[in-house]
Amino acid sequence: MKNALSNVQSEKEIKMPLTKEQIAQRIAKELQDGYYINLGIGIPTLVANYIPEGVEVMLQSENGLLGIGPFPYEGEEDADLINAGKQTITTIPGSAFFDSAMSFLYGLSVVLQYCHGWYNLRGWR
Repeated sequence: MKNALSNVQSEKEIKMPLTKEQIAQRIAKELQDGYYINLGIGIPTLVANYIPEGVEVMLQSENGLLGIGPFPYEGEEDADLINAGKQTITTIPGSAFFDSAMSFLYGLSVVLQYCHGWYNLRGWR
């Protein structure tokens, strides 16, 4: 018969939780060419910094931007370019700006949710 404590992990076996950056890196590994991604607020916004080289995706922010690039380098921020979490961002060639009403229609559209390549980091497909 097993000891009741045998199922308890020792201190050496306990793994530390992932950091926000590690979670974003893991999510970025799932991205494939052609995906259109609606970034939620929080950890998903970090994903833009870890998109694998050679993978072309379009990131969308709920405040009305399709074509988000990685966070800007210090000193290169533009206070007029922010995501839904009010973080400064960059754009990529081909970016489009629109009002937040259109953005929500884009993000919640049944047509877009089921198009090939649509993937929403908040769990909608």
